[in-house]
Amino acid sequence: MKYYSFNGRVMRREFWRTLILGGMIHFAAWMAVMFTDVSNWTLILISISGWWFSVAVSVKRCKDIGISPWWVCCMFMPYIGIFALFAIGFLKTNQRKPKLVW
Repeated sequence: MKYYSFNGRVMRREFWRTLILGGMIHFAAWMAVMFTDVSNWTLILISISGWWFSVAVSVKRCKDIGISPWWVCCMFMPYIGIFALFAIGFLKTNQRKPKLVW
């Protein structure tokens, strides 16, 4: 599957579309667990899948804008993460294919 792989690049529109869709799926799963008899394991499995999905798309977006994919780690820091998410999402695509330094 394209979105679960860490290889490749992702443009801004695709980045935001996948993160919003993932958030909506996670919210729907959370509502299903809260208001129905669905087990908590369902939410855990969907959360892990969504986490992997978000990290993979964010790493590809970092490659697309020409910064190190290690910047995705900033998204997990309290209060800093939201700024990192918006920075990664709104920076312009680097037209040259950059040689990344890990």
